[in-house]
Amino acid sequence: MPEIQTSISYQASTMTPPLKQIAEDYGEYLELLSACEKIHLLSVLAFWQAVDTELQETTEDETFTLAEAIEDYAADLPGDALAALKCLEGLTDQACLDLLVSIANQLREGVYQS
Repeated sequence: MPEIQTSISYQASTMTPPLKQIAEDYGEYLELLSACEKIHLLSVLAFWQAVDTELQETTEDETFTLAEAIEDYAADLPGDALAALKCLEGLTDQACLDLLVSIANQLREGVYQS
Protein backbone atom coordinates (compact mmCIF):
# COMPACT_ATOMS: atom_id res chain seq x y z
CA MET A 1 0.00 0.00 0.00
CA PRO A 2 1.09 3.62 -0.38
CA GLU A 3 3.32 5.35 2.11
CA ILE A 4 0.81 8.18 2.63
CA GLN A 5 -2.43 7.17 4.34
CA THR A 6 -5.36 7.50 1.97
CA SER A 7 -7.72 4.86 3.24
CA ILE A 8 -11.31 5.93 3.61
CA SER A 9 -11.13 5.70 7.39
CA TYR A 10 -8.10 8.01 7.44
CA GLN A 11 -9.91 10.70 5.44
CA ALA A 12 -13.36 10.29 6.94
CA SER A 13 -14.12 11.93 10.25
CA THR A 14 -16.49 9.04 11.03
CA MET A 15 -16.95 5.76 9.24
CA THR A 16 -20.63 5.96 8.38
CA PRO A 17 -22.47 2.79 7.30
CA PRO A 18 -22.18 3.66 3.56
CA LEU A 19 -18.41 4.21 3.90
CA LYS A 20 -18.06 0.96 5.85
CA GLN A 21 -19.99 -0.85 3.12
CA ILE A 22 -17.90 0.45 0.21
CA ALA A 23 -14.68 -0.32 2.12
CA GLU A 24 -15.95 -3.83 2.89
CA ASP A 25 -16.90 -4.46 -0.75
CA TYR A 26 -13.93 -2.80 -2.51
CA GLY A 27 -11.13 -2.65 0.10
CA GLU A 28 -10.03 -0.07 2.65
CA TYR A 29 -8.25 1.81 -0.16
CA LEU A 30 -10.92 0.91 -2.73
CA GLU A 31 -8.07 -0.96 -4.37
CA LEU A 32 -10.47 -3.34 -6.11
CA LEU A 33 -11.74 -0.46 -8.29
CA SER A 34 -9.88 0.65 -11.43
CA ALA A 35 -8.70 4.21 -11.99
CA CYS A 36 -11.52 4.69 -14.50
CA GLU A 37 -14.12 3.45 -12.01
CA LYS A 38 -12.74 5.78 -9.32
CA ILE A 39 -12.84 8.77 -11.69
CA HIS A 40 -16.47 7.99 -12.47
CA LEU A 41 -17.19 7.78 -8.72
CA LEU A 42 -15.62 11.22 -8.31
CA SER A 43 -17.66 12.58 -11.20
CA VAL A 44 -21.02 11.27 -10.00
CA LEU A 45 -20.42 12.27 -6.37
CA ALA A 46 -19.27 15.76 -7.38
CA PHE A 47 -22.26 16.12 -9.74
CA TRP A 48 -24.61 15.06 -6.95
CA GLN A 49 -23.13 17.50 -4.46
CA ALA A 50 -23.06 20.37 -6.97
CA VAL A 51 -26.72 20.01 -7.99
CA ASP A 52 -27.92 19.38 -4.43
CA THR A 53 -26.00 22.41 -3.12
CA GLU A 54 -27.36 24.60 -5.90
CA LEU A 55 -30.92 23.48 -5.12
CA GLN A 56 -30.44 24.15 -1.41
CA GLU A 57 -29.14 27.65 -2.18
CA THR A 58 -32.06 28.49 -4.46
CA THR A 59 -34.95 26.54 -2.95
CA GLU A 60 -35.13 25.28 0.61
CA ASP A 61 -37.57 22.47 -0.15
CA GLU A 62 -35.82 20.62 -2.96
CA THR A 63 -33.02 18.12 -2.70
CA PHE A 64 -31.16 16.04 -5.26
CA THR A 65 -30.38 12.49 -4.22
CA LEU A 66 -27.44 10.28 -5.10
CA ALA A 67 -29.89 7.94 -6.86
CA GLU A 68 -31.04 10.84 -9.05
CA ALA A 69 -27.42 11.78 -9.79
CA ILE A 70 -26.68 8.21 -10.88
CA GLU A 71 -29.76 8.20 -13.10
CA ASP A 72 -28.95 11.62 -14.63
CA TYR A 73 -25.22 10.97 -15.12
CA ALA A 74 -24.35 11.47 -18.79
CA ALA A 75 -21.89 8.59 -19.26
CA ASP A 76 -22.26 4.85 -18.92
CA LEU A 77 -20.71 3.68 -15.66
CA PRO A 78 -17.96 1.11 -16.25
CA GLY A 79 -17.33 -2.11 -14.34
CA ASP A 80 -18.11 -1.92 -10.63
CA ALA A 81 -18.69 1.86 -10.54
CA LEU A 82 -22.49 1.56 -10.46
CA ALA A 83 -22.46 -1.12 -7.75
CA ALA A 84 -19.99 0.93 -5.69
CA LEU A 85 -22.21 4.00 -5.96
CA LYS A 86 -25.32 2.05 -5.00
CA CYS A 87 -23.73 0.90 -1.74
CA LEU A 88 -23.29 4.59 -0.83
CA GLU A 89 -27.04 5.13 -0.36
CA GLY A 90 -27.53 7.25 2.75
CA LEU A 91 -24.14 8.97 2.41
CA THR A 92 -24.06 12.34 4.18
CA ASP A 93 -22.67 15.50 2.60
CA GLN A 94 -19.65 15.48 4.95
CA ALA A 95 -18.93 11.80 4.32
CA CYS A 96 -19.21 12.45 0.58
CA LEU A 97 -16.61 15.20 0.79
CA ASP A 98 -14.35 12.91 2.83
CA LEU A 99 -14.73 10.18 0.22
CA LEU A 100 -13.98 12.59 -2.64
CA VAL A 101 -10.71 13.62 -0.95
CA SER A 102 -9.80 10.01 -0.23
CA ILE A 103 -10.40 8.84 -3.81
CA ALA A 104 -8.50 11.80 -5.27
CA ASN A 105 -5.50 10.98 -3.08
CA GLN A 106 -5.70 7.29 -4.00
CA LEU A 107 -5.65 8.17 -7.70
CA ARG A 108 -2.70 10.52 -7.25
CA GLU A 109 -0.79 7.76 -5.44
CA GLY A 110 -1.68 5.06 -7.98
CA VAL A 111 -3.87 2.98 -5.67
CA TYR A 112 -6.27 1.24 -8.02
CA GLN A 113 -6.77 -2.05 -9.82
CA SER A 114 -4.86 -2.22 -13.07
